Amino acid sequence: MDLTTDFERLIDEIDAAKLAGARRSRNGGDPSGDTFDFKGLRFARDGRGGFVIEPTAFTGRRADDADILRLFSLLDFYRRRKRDRYRRHLAQGYSGLKCVAEGDSWFELPPIGYATDILRELWDDYAILSLAKAGDAWESVLRQDELFTTVAEENPDVVLLSVGGNNVLGQIETFVHPWSPDRPTDAYVNEEFQYELNKIVYYTERWATRLVDLGCDVITHGYGYAEGRPADEGGFLIGGPLSRERNIHDRTIWKSVVRQMLDRFNERIAALAAQPKFGGRFHFLDLRRDIGTGPDWWQDEVHLTRKGYEVVAAKFRTRLEAIAAARAGA
Repeated sequence: MDLTTDFERLIDEIDAAKLAGARRSRNGGDPSGDTFDFKGLRFARDGRGGFVIEPTAFTGRRADDADILRLFSLLDFYRRRKRDRYRRHLAQGYSGLKCVAEGDSWFELPPIGYATDILRELWDDYAILSLAKAGDAWESVLRQDELFTTVAEENPDVVLLSVGGNNVLGQIETFVHPWSPDRPTDAYVNEEFQYELNKIVYYTERWATRLVDLGCDVITHGYGYAEGRPADEGGFLIGGPLSRERNIHDRTIWKSVVRQMLDRFNERIAALAAQPKFGGRFHFLDLRRDIGTGPDWWQDEVHLTRKGYEVVAAKFRTRLEAIAAARAGA
């Protein structure tokens, strides 16, 4: 879909695409294979650890509040399609694992240049009801408060969680010391990060405990080593903020900071999932060795290419198959 840079037309095209998908679903069709690419849009930080969509190609017109709300609806553009695919699975006699998914953009990437996400790679094989929304950090997920009501209604076998990445990387400068010629490269992560990490682990433990007690298996994942880029190369989450807010222009330091933060995140969630109280039903996927480096793997600083999401989805598929086998043999 090749859109002009006229903002009003863009908004109309977004609304038309949504309506067309809803109409096709009501008529028994499957809109989930539709592909869109709305030009002139990109992610921008929302100031709370997550991100929103920003119209970069429409500087000649200031959007009103109604248009901004319609634009932000792209953050979960594929949610209806995923829900329709879930319902279609069930209506057609699906007998596999029922899943509910909650989380961030790794589960729900909007049509602003991204080819796929984890759930779209899985939706042919599994009935997955998605609540995910691009840009959500833990605070957003808690505020929306959708998961446990949905679990009560749907009685899923498995809950998939993709939460925490925006807490870690969505406000990265908060957790990093300003540049100093006397500071070693590996000493830039500050004490604030420990507080944020403790909060992430606390929320994750509370949710996993409740879900396992309700009879669900829970799968969550870590993140690969995100690649910082300068602001003029799309560095809206890592390189740009570290350069602008912390006067750190050295990519070696960016890489060290990201690696330390993601190592600590992965290690804490892995240790949590291994606790005996979960009885092996809280599953953590460590992706650090599976996701490579460079443009073949990373479409921007924090989102993968199709190749990357295919690899991650394969890890989910393997774990889901193991859960299905364990439940069948129970």
